[in-house]
Amino acid sequence: NLFNIHSMSDYLGRFFARLMPVLLILVMVVVIGRYFFDIGRVDIQELALYVHALIFLGCAGWAYSADEHVRVDIFYRNASTVYKKAVNTFGIIFFLLPMIVVLGYYATDFVAASWSVLEISTEPGGLKIVYIQKSFIFLVFYLNSFQILLEFIQCSANILEITSLRLNASHLRLFKKAKRKCQR
Repeated sequence: NLFNIHSMSDYLGRFFARLMPVLLILVMVVVIGRYFFDIGRVDIQELALYVHALIFLGCAGWAYSADEHVRVDIFYRNASTVYKKAVNTFGIIFFLLPMIVVLGYYATDFVAASWSVLEISTEPGGLKIVYIQKSFIFLVFYLNSFQILLEFIQCSANILEITSLRLNASHLRLFKKAKRKCQR
């Protein structure tokens, strides 16, 4: 069900967005520890990095579904609905879909290699779970894949519906014109 994909994206996006206070606290602990107490904690710095990655990658599909992604709005802003749907469909097919396919293709080997050696941090005192952080890449792949599918289906359906309505309207005009000619 398409509505469930949108609901899932919305729920997960809101869930990951709620991690922002955690990120803020981690960064504050690092800054206060370093500048006021001369204590450096690499593990907390890396944890803040992991939480940031989780927020960014986890909210990407949600931002796209809420139409809050980056777009050059010069021509798009005042355009008609049909034009916007056509631009969105074009962007999905020629930009977003290839990026997601390449990301998924290369991420598989990248993450598998990290898990095969149970990769750890190269920093002394760093976290021993780098392989888990690298697995976050699949979040953006799966969430955006679902969102792309939903958006593509919606855009295609709207374009077909609008085209169909235009065709029906033109057929109706032709029918009325032919009917007037017959009545003369």
